[in-house]
Amino acid sequence: MNKRHPVNRNLVINKGSFYKNIPVWNKGDLIQNYLISIEQVLTQSLNEHPRTLAIRFDLRFPISFGIIDQIASLQTSHISSFFKNLDLEIQRDIKGKIKRNGNVHHSSLRYIWVKEQDSSCMPHYHVAIFLNKDTYYGLGSYQGNGDNMASRIIRAWAKAIGIETYDAGKRVEFPDNHTYRLNRNSENFAEDFKQLFFRVSYFAKVDTKAFGSKDNYFGCSRK
Repeated sequence: MNKRHPVNRNLVINKGSFYKNIPVWNKGDLIQNYLISIEQVLTQSLNEHPRTLAIRFDLRFPISFGIIDQIASLQTSHISSFFKNLDLEIQRDIKGKIKRNGNVHHSSLRYIWVKEQDSSCMPHYHVAIFLNKDTYYGLGSYQGNGDNMASRIIRAWAKAIGIETYDAGKRVEFPDNHTYRLNRNSENFAEDFKQLFFRVSYFAKVDTKAFGSKDNYFGCSRK
């Protein structure tokens, strides 16, 4: 039987290497509540977009935030603003494509995020977003001023924390194997889904989250 977290009794600990027979990150305990939310977001995305694009990246604050705006840097409003900005970027791009090309596939934006702080003086965010693969295929160039998804992500973070785009490019990190493409009708779907779920199950780890504070350390889209 899974135990509850000692600080937040609403959170259930998932021990072991599986969640519902799906392999998960196993180098520490996970929060089952977060795994449930991750599964829901993936299901919602695939229900609307049977061909789903998933992109993994990290968002960091400038070191100066710890000096001039330390309290504000800890607020969840920054990540909320980021997703609002990114959605506006995406919808603006789709409208532009419709004007230029006529019919274009719609894409909703769904997401999962977790805020962590280890030995650094500043927290950082791990993020995964989910889009329609019939609309977007990947990141594109990381220049920050281009017409691609990487640039939209960088601009959205720059606007969220009030810095220049060129500086935000240093604060957005795209790790290795950052892109996953799921096709519900593919014979490889089950394996592709497991690989993606394993990757984002890391977001649910217990470590590096201050559960005794009033701040939010995990969030996701609701629809």
